[in-house]
Amino acid sequence: MEHQNLQHVVVIGGGVAGALAARSLSKKLDPSKHTLTLINSRPCFIHLTASARMVVTPEDHLEDRAVIPLDRLFQHGIGTLKVGRATSIVETGPGKGGVVVLEDGDEIPWTVLILALGNSWPGPLHFPDSVQDLRTHINEWRSEFERARHVVVVGGGAVGIGE
Repeated sequence: MEHQNLQHVVVIGGGVAGALAARSLSKKLDPSKHTLTLINSRPCFIHLTASARMVVTPEDHLEDRAVIPLDRLFQHGIGTLKVGRATSIVETGPGKGGVVVLEDGDEIPWTVLILALGNSWPGPLHFPDSVQDLRTHINEWRSEFERARHVVVVGGGAVGIGE
């Protein structure tokens, strides 16, 4: 089948929703009929519940399990990770797809587009995009917490009182 006849499925965002959507689609899409591209600003998924503990202590080396390379999530030989930031979405015409334009000027064609943009937080959980900068960020926040005279945890949810 010619490349132009393929359905191009693009997922923007590699957080929980985007990563799960891309993984699920990679198991179900037929590579002779579809392409699948996941666009994310960093090459890894960060397990946010674990990350709250990860930035506080090196105990258990959580960064080795909570920072997961996104290119490992694809199944059955379908799926490509594109590391970059989407700056615009251009629709060719109603129901005809279009292109996602990235910060570096690359254009990713889409027939089906899934937006799973997620969110970010200021402070310790505002992670940088590169893996090296991410590890530096984690170590800097660990040092901050180690020097802190007081730490207040508000709430008893998944990260508040878990053992």
